[in-house]
Amino acid sequence: MRKKIAWSTVLPICCLIGIVLWSFLGIFSYVRLTDSLLQGEGELSGKVIDASTEKPIKGAQIRMGNASAQTGPNGNFIIKGPIGTYNLTVSKGGYQTTRMEVWAGPSSQAVGEKELEQIRVPRGEGVVDLGKGNTIGLRENILGFVNFQLYKLVLSILLTLPAIVAAFLLYKKMAYRSTLILTFFSMASGGLNGISFALAPIAMLFIIAMKDEFAEVQWANQFGTAKIEPALHYLVTSILIGLAVFLIVNAVLIFLAPLAIPPNSLPDLTALDNKEFQELAQPWRWVYEQGDFFCHQIPTRSFSLNGNQLPYCARCTGIRIGYAAGLLLALFKKFKINLKFALLLAMICILPVSIDGVGQTYLGLWESVNFSRLTTGLLLGAFTIFAIAACLRELELQYFEK
Repeated sequence: MRKKIAWSTVLPICCLIGIVLWSFLGIFSYVRLTDSLLQGEGELSGKVIDASTEKPIKGAQIRMGNASAQTGPNGNFIIKGPIGTYNLTVSKGGYQTTRMEVWAGPSSQAVGEKELEQIRVPRGEGVVDLGKGNTIGLRENILGFVNFQLYKLVLSILLTLPAIVAAFLLYKKMAYRSTLILTFFSMASGGLNGISFALAPIAMLFIIAMKDEFAEVQWANQFGTAKIEPALHYLVTSILIGLAVFLIVNAVLIFLAPLAIPPNSLPDLTALDNKEFQELAQPWRWVYEQGDFFCHQIPTRSFSLNGNQLPYCARCTGIRIGYAAGLLLALFKKFKINLKFALLLAMICILPVSIDGVGQTYLGLWESVNFSRLTTGLLLGAFTIFAIAACLRELELQYFEK
């Protein structure tokens, strides 16, 4: 009769399988991203002004491919067409016909309103070519962003390979330390998709809780307890203390940065390429660049101080505060890790952010407020870093077993 797999084994295997599946689901997110940014209906907004007086030109005719539009009283126009590159033509009696290479991209709601074509039309007759418009630069930024997302997707899938091997070893209940280490490394894919960064620590705690079921651990228990090398103990402790200092400083900088820079200098971080960061002094530039890399930075989902948006959204801010709090807890308080303890931590820390995020993003049942995003992120960050610290401590205890 086939032996049934215990729940203590099923739970971490499910977490590891979840890491792999979630990374592959990123393919659909990438396809949806490319559809929204590079395909479908696009638009171009701009303003036509007199090259000499800088005053707006009303009633100028705008042509872009098969589409046409006319400037309003303030010289503004919006013209729609399939997303792509065009030769825009501006004509008006008494002015030279003006041409410009432009890019009609997603609506301004999708990419922010920081890019606006300013078309300076000279008086007289003839034709003038102004070359490439501002939106060509925006196109390059978006193409770079899409390519970067593809790179992250491929890397995320590759980084799930340790999870596949760990799941196999876990099923066989062999190579305890290797299983724990591989699960630890599978968390690297969580730097590219947040779910894996939560599932891997859950799996690690479950594996630690069931360590006595592994063959080599049972054998080691028969012949004596683990032999701890003092040097390894000091190394692990030094790593945890150094990491704690870094995470605390990082959390403090998130709040100091908007206070240290001039008021209202960074009120909106929605642009894909924030060149404003180049003008900031260190370490404020560094913390804002990190936020630009790791966070969506949607203003409505972020806090502001001193008229400046925080480098991270509310949830990411909470996660980074949780990192520091969780590691401090792991340093000064030791817990006995068993299956019940692992389940309790998973429910307290993972369920709130999952319910909040899924209900908002995928089911559309509600719109989260920033306080709930901050709180759920804090719990998630504290749990994740606590599990990492527990894994390092466990490897320290098990590495020199005879």
